[in-house]
Amino acid sequence: MMMYPVDIPEEQLTENLMTSKERTRFITKVYLCLDVQLITTFGLCLYSKLNNLLNFYRSDVGRGLLGLSICGVITTFGTLLCCSSIFQRKFSKYILLIIFSISMSYMISNMLLYYDPKTIIIATGVTLTDLLLMTIISFFININSYFTEFLFITTFSLILVCIINIFIISSFLQLFIAGFGSIVFSGFIIYDTKMIVSNRYHVYSKDDFVLASINLYLDIVNLFLYILQCLTLTNSEN
Repeated sequence: MMMYPVDIPEEQLTENLMTSKERTRFITKVYLCLDVQLITTFGLCLYSKLNNLLNFYRSDVGRGLLGLSICGVITTFGTLLCCSSIFQRKFSKYILLIIFSISMSYMISNMLLYYDPKTIIIATGVTLTDLLLMTIISFFININSYFTEFLFITTFSLILVCIINIFIISSFLQLFIAGFGSIVFSGFIIYDTKMIVSNRYHVYSKDDFVLASINLYLDIVNLFLYILQCLTLTNSEN
């Protein structure tokens, strides 16, 4: 989810101000929550791949769990849009984090069963390298309105091209989408990391660490899926 560092009411900016100690605690909590999400996803994907759970995922129970997972993700986003204050409550935000993490992990593990293990390993390595580089870059650049507008325009363009390809069904265009999507979500990693670690921007309050971790988690997952798709399409073309 994209959150703008500009055009925020003054009263909200005042509420979101953090001291250095509070910012340090906030960053620690964000990355702890992110670790939980990534470990859950990695663990479930690894387990399903090693035990070849394709038949289970295709069964009535597996499809039922997939439906529940989709509902879990929709519920999390619905709560975020309608009742974002819940993410600041002590227990409810952890419950939503658990629901979201398990739901996303199940959906991704289901998807990865159809991909080649070697391609998944390469995509994981490329994603981790990209994540490290984008995180380092985020410490050396400032986020301004132009960068924010660039992300908005590229995201809108990506969605538009995806809609067009639904009707065209072009493998070449899909490869372009995968490459372009990788670039877009690399930009989002820079953006969201900057919003988390910098005291200059006041998008998050000190209790928004779960929300911040979900934003960064979605950036990483989308980056990984686009890189995986790009590698798969490249291999199929070769």
